[in-house]
Amino acid sequence: MEPWIGDLGLDRLLSGEATAHRAGASARLFGSKRSMHSTSSLPDLSQMPGPGASPCGSASAATSSAAGAPQPYQAPECLKNLRPNGKWDVYSFGMVLLELLSGRVYSEVELCQWHAGLVAEERGRVLRMADPTLRGEADGREDTLLACFKLAFACCDMAPSKRPAMRDAVMVLERTAAPAAGVLTSSGAIP
Repeated sequence: MEPWIGDLGLDRLLSGEATAHRAGASARLFGSKRSMHSTSSLPDLSQMPGPGASPCGSASAATSSAAGAPQPYQAPECLKNLRPNGKWDVYSFGMVLLELLSGRVYSEVELCQWHAGLVAEERGRVLRMADPTLRGEADGREDTLLACFKLAFACCDMAPSKRPAMRDAVMVLERTAAPAAGVLTSSGAIP
């Protein structure tokens, strides 16, 4: 029986919902409490050395570290607001999903050229973006691969209000994975 993405706790991780512990489960409660912290609980960034020490210190620091390496997993709006929120996590999730699908990290400039609606129009180009190993395994399941790219680009939208909620992203992944794996019955339950 294939696990559902929700079974892995992604939706609880970002919603911060506490659930009752099962026997043998971890004693920790996993949940994104970052959005509940006040700015007073954030580290004092003035004490950190170098221009790349602050994750969102300045425009140049957010796009490159002191060594010039990109920091692609940070949401672009972290430059305007030091108070983290759930949309930052959705952006990071989208970047990780893009990296898994393509085998490389995308820059902010490349992300600006793509959006979820363009994936359907540029089907061939998007399929060529996929990691060669993944592309070989996706024969006959190109629509699933395209749906994953579409979700990843939606999560990486430059406008936080246009990004899906993490719960919605998890639901899209479950719906996308279910037909490909054939784990759902007509009633929607796992056999």
